[in-house]
Amino acid sequence: MSPFTEDDRDRIREGLIEAGRDRFTRYGLQKTTIGELTDDVGIAQGTFYQFFDSKAELYLAVIEREGERVFDPLVEDTLGAHEDPERAIEAFLRGMFEAIETNELARSLLAQDEYALLHRKLPPEAIEDRRTSSVERLLPYIDQCQEQGLLSGQNPEAIADAIRSIAFLALHREEIGENYEAARDVLIRSVAVGLTRRDQS
Repeated sequence: MSPFTEDDRDRIREGLIEAGRDRFTRYGLQKTTIGELTDDVGIAQGTFYQFFDSKAELYLAVIEREGERVFDPLVEDTLGAHEDPERAIEAFLRGMFEAIETNELARSLLAQDEYALLHRKLPPEAIEDRRTSSVERLLPYIDQCQEQGLLSGQNPEAIADAIRSIAFLALHREEIGENYEAARDVLIRSVAVGLTRRDQS
């Protein structure tokens, strides 16, 4: 029998997610220890595994929470707020870049070594579940616009993946150099215009 009540378990899980967000943002996945996380929450180190199988799994939970906090309102305020799909997509992409460029956790995650480390540490199905969750946030808007003939008739999931993939340009800011912002803006405009061309099939 678990020594924790349901309320205890909810409190500890939330505490681990908050501690994980703080430490992963400041130190990254590799340099954060489970002992540090459990000390922050006031539980024994072995108790961690009653809630998460690994630091990487906790990191995924932190990312999901951050998505709910940042990504969901962004979808609602841009894709869900503009009648013109071209303007809506452009506003969403600009908001997504702003979130990545100003959010320390997002920047930490998108650091190439951190992202690659997550992929090595997590089972493929966990990564796919995360991708599916992100795509599903966009699909209702895409489906609605396609039904109204306002968006390209291409595969809705492919459109969602294309929109999501643009964020990875932020991975290459240093390689792109001083033209990063101009390249970002060209890409945003090109995708917004390209996806809303009515003659695509």
